[in-house]
Amino acid sequence: MKTLKIIMVWSMIFAGGLSAAGKDFDLQYVPASEDECETLTQEMLSSGIEIAYRSESEKQKLWIFQPDDLQPDELRPCLFFIHGGGWGGFANAFAPQCLYFSRRGMVTVSIHFRGPKEPKGAGTPKTCLADARSAYRWIREHAKEYNIDPDLSLIHI
Repeated sequence: MKTLKIIMVWSMIFAGGLSAAGKDFDLQYVPASEDECETLTQEMLSSGIEIAYRSESEKQKLWIFQPDDLQPDELRPCLFFIHGGGWGGFANAFAPQCLYFSRRGMVTVSIHFRGPKEPKGAGTPKTCLADARSAYRWIREHAKEYNIDPDLSLIHI
């Protein structure tokens, strides 16, 4: 069943190789194992710009992926990904999609937030949602710094 999950994740929308930060990612390649899938998606995530949108937890981070052909003052639409998984999950889950859409002209963002395993009850569904909203506010407040058109943003959950 895990193999089927990996194949579905990797083959749903991708039809070609992508390059980010000098590294080629062949998105037609199907990882041989869940561990290999995890390693590849983590490498993809690390090719984005990592930013802490809050300081209460080391998990309150986001990654921004910009198109290669972006001009200094140009604003582009933004696709904002919020991972799922029982109020948990990981930001690298959407790293392939971030790369895919950034190669097609959009600025993309993948966020991470405090999950249910946080100490002292910090990872409740309420705090997960609060973190996601904080990340989105951060993006809107810093939109122009990262060439994002704040009026052209989509959120994918």
